[in-house]
Amino acid sequence: KQWYQRRVAITAGIYKVIEDRTLMSDVLAKFERKTAGEGWVVFFKLFGIVEFNISKCDPLELVFLYEFVCDQIRRGLCPDDKVSLTELAGLRCQYLYGDYSPEKNFTVSDIYKVTLPEVKYSSSRKNTGTLRGLGTLGKGTIRKLKDLYTDTEREDELLMQEEVEKVKNTINDYWKTKAGLSKGAAQQELLKVTTRWLAFGYGIFDVLIIDNRFRETELWLAVGRNDIAIYPRQKSLPLEVHTYDSIISFGAPQVNVFKITIEGHAPLEMNTPEFLDIARLMKTYIGIMVKMKKEKSTDCDSALIPLL
Repeated sequence: KQWYQRRVAITAGIYKVIEDRTLMSDVLAKFERKTAGEGWVVFFKLFGIVEFNISKCDPLELVFLYEFVCDQIRRGLCPDDKVSLTELAGLRCQYLYGDYSPEKNFTVSDIYKVTLPEVKYSSSRKNTGTLRGLGTLGKGTIRKLKDLYTDTEREDELLMQEEVEKVKNTINDYWKTKAGLSKGAAQQELLKVTTRWLAFGYGIFDVLIIDNRFRETELWLAVGRNDIAIYPRQKSLPLEVHTYDSIISFGAPQVNVFKITIEGHAPLEMNTPEFLDIARLMKTYIGIMVKMKKEKSTDCDSALIPLL
């Protein structure tokens, strides 16, 4: 087995990569759950998969793979428009808490990313947004404008609370249908769905494409073992796929900008705060690919990559 490990620390929801040159003392003898406010917690996190064969995974690898997928679902990075994320969240609840009961409460954001419905959100902005305020600026005051923004924020907050409750009920309804399903079976059922994804095992990043080659600019960059791809968000099929052999160069010409120069194509240039993670992951995959070609390795059935 080939593992590429990277240490990551987290506190209050902030992730921080620990560089290789940092000297650390191993003082933990077991995995521990830490609550916010107790300082930094060190852990390993997967970010991509080199090779995957579920039938040959040992139990530890399977757990890492499962948590990798569940973390993507939690962050809304699900490249599938044919499966309900709330159903996958229901399977996650069965895995974590066993059979449903009203006493088993959970925080939706821990397993599912809730966003405001586009129709509702657009409607609320149309009725209470900035354009409405512009018509009264001549007559009103700065205080009126401040009240306008406050009202809009309050309405957005209420809309979000309403959506969270709706999503939670949907998750619970599906969770109830999985009564009697063992923890291992719930894990296998979720993996059975997600391993069919074309982008399964890819590191997926929210990006804003700078040029106008695509209909939408808010897309996903998926970084995999053999290629990179541009996906519409929450869609199964990519808009573009480019193998590493066709990539001439990649890097960050400036902060929060990532550029990929591709043979025979216009460069892909995008805005993303995760430009360092993208570069590290691409470099890691290319390095492993070159190494495997040199060694002509055929016995690597499963190799996992933690967060870079």
